[in-house]
Amino acid sequence: MKGVSLPINTIVIVAIAVLVLMVIGGFFAVNVGQGQNSIELNNAISTACATFVNAYNCDIDRVPLSKAQYRKPGDAEASTLDIAELCQEAKFADTQTCIVAKCGCSLPSASDTG
Repeated sequence: MKGVSLPINTIVIVAIAVLVLMVIGGFFAVNVGQGQNSIELNNAISTACATFVNAYNCDIDRVPLSKAQYRKPGDAEASTLDIAELCQEAKFADTQTCIVAKCGCSLPSASDTG
């Protein structure tokens, strides 16, 4: 019986090791996917910001015209989104905060216009 117990113990240890490696691999795969989505979103925002700054000189009324292609997680194809939609995807509180942070524009606050 001792001759049989060694291979069974070895099989159990190898099975546990494979399971642990699969869990670790899954963890890294999920985190890498999230990082890729974040990079794609930042690239789309940068593209829309370049249009907003260079073509429209940070004119807040031109936000809907400053667009970029972005593929949302889970979507098969990219869609065209404006800066406001991209900022919403990036979880900014509002579009103006996003434009100031990402595009470098100095926009008047609501209290400055009233």
